[in-house]
Amino acid sequence: MARPLRRLVVGRWCHVTVRGNRRNSLFCDEQDRRGFLGLVAAWPGYSGIDVPAFVRMDNQYHLLLRTPEPNLL
Repeated sequence: MARPLRRLVVGRWCHVTVRGNRRNSLFCDEQDRRGFLGLVAAWPGYSGIDVPAFVRMDNQYHLLLRTPEPNLL
């Protein structure tokens, strides 16, 4: 069963999580891990999404996001 749609709200705090299938690693190597950090660091300037906290592990990551516009789907 699909989750219900999120209500789009300006300035909403969201917890976004991604996990690898069967606990497999999401990242191929250290360069891949650092590339992910570069993407997270670039989000505020690119999309205006604020990322005040995140956790990156080999098989999952969690992001705390704050959206300036109701654009997180």
